[in-house]
Amino acid sequence: MTPLRYRADIDGLRAVAVLGVVIYHAFPQNLPGGFVGVDIFFVISGYLISGILYKGVRQGGFSPSSFFLEFYARRIRRLFPALITVLLLCLGYGYFILLGDEYRQMGKHVAAGTLFIQNMVFWKESGYWDVASTLKPLLHLWSLAVEEQFYIVFPPLLLLFWKKKWPMVLLLWAMLGASLVANLIMSYQSRETDFFLTPYRAWEFLGGSLLAWWHYGKNHEEEAPFGNWLSVLGIILLAVSMILLKEREPYPGWRAIFPVAGSVMLIAAGSQAWVNKRILSNPGVVWIGLISYPFYLFHWPALSFVHIVKGERPADLYIAGALVVAIFLTIATYYLVERPIRFAKSRATIPLLVGAFILTGLLGCATWKGIIPPNANEEVRKVAKSLIDKNFYAGIKQHSSLIGYFTVGGGGHQTLFLGDSNMEQYMPRIAYLMKDN
Repeated sequence: MTPLRYRADIDGLRAVAVLGVVIYHAFPQNLPGGFVGVDIFFVISGYLISGILYKGVRQGGFSPSSFFLEFYARRIRRLFPALITVLLLCLGYGYFILLGDEYRQMGKHVAAGTLFIQNMVFWKESGYWDVASTLKPLLHLWSLAVEEQFYIVFPPLLLLFWKKKWPMVLLLWAMLGASLVANLIMSYQSRETDFFLTPYRAWEFLGGSLLAWWHYGKNHEEEAPFGNWLSVLGIILLAVSMILLKEREPYPGWRAIFPVAGSVMLIAAGSQAWVNKRILSNPGVVWIGLISYPFYLFHWPALSFVHIVKGERPADLYIAGALVVAIFLTIATYYLVERPIRFAKSRATIPLLVGAFILTGLLGCATWKGIIPPNANEEVRKVAKSLIDKNFYAGIKQHSSLIGYFTVGGGGHQTLFLGDSNMEQYMPRIAYLMKDN
């Protein structure tokens, strides 16, 4: 598998994607459609990885044994170092700040992360009674699971098409069309299914894959006619998507066509198009693109832990602090872990990474099943006990520092109202009636 010619503008496009996602997660009111950064990542991934495969096909070096070994070895070197680091750090930090059930759930998510089935786990967990998304530090790994599931299925299909001499481009268009139609239908039937599951997202990868087939399968020039116009239109589509799309609207659905089309246009425009050369190839932008993978991995756990500790909507200062921590961890991981391991020459790298990945998954599973006990801190255990022990509430005044509650009215006898949101809805009325004692 011969590497593709490096394009700095594609790393710049990665920067646009990761910054959109991070700003949306940190300050959603400032960039309500920043979540389309994930769609940009999918298109880039489909283009680059498919391009390597098609180039191998065209050069005739596409034997099944070498293909699978080299392809998945590349994926392991690329993904495992930073991912193992994030999973272990989350388990370690979570031990000190999470309650028992929260910590066990994190163990479950770590185990799912090492099997690349997080999207299925979170899909099954989604619903009214589920824990809020901001309280799941590993929720963002659903997109990584979608990507890896696609690349478990797509390369063998590609090999089959090539060996059978079937019309490659027609089959790619057919798969893209089937996935897109399924996505459009499912967006009105089940938003969670459409959002999390791979068949409804595959068309986004295939959009980049078709462009890669044009460039590398057919050996056409990467610099497109009217490249400047394509790049301008592409960046406009991405900007409009990030500014105008809203989370409450069904997504991906038809709305995802705009960021996907914009991403394809920018890549198709070529590295010499004005936007690509002047903006996306800027050294600062390219650097953000280079660290985009660990930055994506770290930003959400940092923000999620702040929400867990500080409450539903922490002050902007805490959000900014979490991002600073995420950036520090990103840079350290990129230069001290990811790059040295990814470009190591030793043959032992792959077995060691696989072994470490399996051990991380087993650690997560042991946490999930309670084999590794949660934090034994006495104050933490009191809070956990209070959630299941009704007798604890008899002494709520003595434990006021451990459990949050409101008091209204004056002295004398007091009544304790205990419950979930169905109980809380009466709070304003009770407060109104009690305001004058």
